[in-house]
Amino acid sequence: MYSFRPPEAPHETAQHSVDYGDYGGTTGVTTGEPASDDELLYFTRTKARIIAESTNIRNHVAVLRKAVPECFIGEAFAAFRIANRARRDQAEGELERLERELAERDAGLSEKEARFALWDRVSARHKGNSGYDMRAIAEDPELDEAGKRQAEGMIERLGRFTAAGL
Repeated sequence: MYSFRPPEAPHETAQHSVDYGDYGGTTGVTTGEPASDDELLYFTRTKARIIAESTNIRNHVAVLRKAVPECFIGEAFAAFRIANRARRDQAEGELERLERELAERDAGLSEKEARFALWDRVSARHKGNSGYDMRAIAEDPELDEAGKRQAEGMIERLGRFTAAGL
């Protein structure tokens, strides 16, 4: 899982070369994977903020050049990558869950729209001079159970003939 590399060998990535500088002959533990652009930017920004707030540093660029490569060695960097992957996987899982919920809600809306279209067709068939005949609507074989309950409720509240259909 980890590769051991002497610090005098530069860390080569697809687009970046990070110089480990002089560490006094110690070996660093790396993940063996090249650093991504996002990781380089994250550690550079983080270290730059810390260095910028330090009043006793005269050469910020030199300290930054020394500090950033140190972020890519050791167990802390391996733990950073594992935590970063876990966060990304969790975010992707959350996104998939939200997309599923949205699709289910859209399917529910389509189902409701279809139900209301059916109710509208059934109501239009049973409209006469006196208004909508709720008894005929409730007994229509094409109407679903929810529509029948709705029509029966309207009969109880408003009577057999109403000005509005389902």
